[in-house]
Amino acid sequence: QTPTSRLLIFHCIYRSATPLPPWVRVARRKSCNELMPAHRVNQARGRMTSLKDKAKFAHVVGRMDPDSRLVGARRLPGGVSAEVTLIEVERPDGEIEEMVLRRHGPVDLQQNPNVAEDEYRLLEITGRSGLVTPKPRFLDQKCDIFPTAYVVLEYLVGETEFEPVDIIDYVSQMARHLTYIHEIDCVQQDLTFL
Repeated sequence: QTPTSRLLIFHCIYRSATPLPPWVRVARRKSCNELMPAHRVNQARGRMTSLKDKAKFAHVVGRMDPDSRLVGARRLPGGVSAEVTLIEVERPDGEIEEMVLRRHGPVDLQQNPNVAEDEYRLLEITGRSGLVTPKPRFLDQKCDIFPTAYVVLEYLVGETEFEPVDIIDYVSQMARHLTYIHEIDCVQQDLTFL
């Protein structure tokens, strides 16, 4: 495999598990509390985290930025290779930011013990290259909050369109994004970690 094909394969696999593939319609941004009221947990949309887990996520937020605080956390459905949790963080200026914390499962870790670091580094490269991918926010490899390394990413709200109204536009968007991936100058990027 060439570095370009590895980048393409990772992008396609990663994008299939994220909330916003390049060919989706973006939904209106909502807060965790709007999506998941504490008094009415909707199992289809994810379950609220336990108090023990909330303490861990609060510790993560404190490690990322000691002046910010955890507002909410809930598991997101659909994660195949990783446990994915939406965390809602209040910044010192009062702004609320939603992020995704990904903890890779045993299959990923067995294949690549550095999967969290590799994902973080690859998302830095794809972001600098102009691809539509979540911005990596934080990487923690200390394994003192959770038993494995984890990565925190920008949260992108959206939904996959399985039956697009305009199939020509749908396929054109996919082809355009594949072209963008192949236009990345892999010689200028350090992809030896893949």
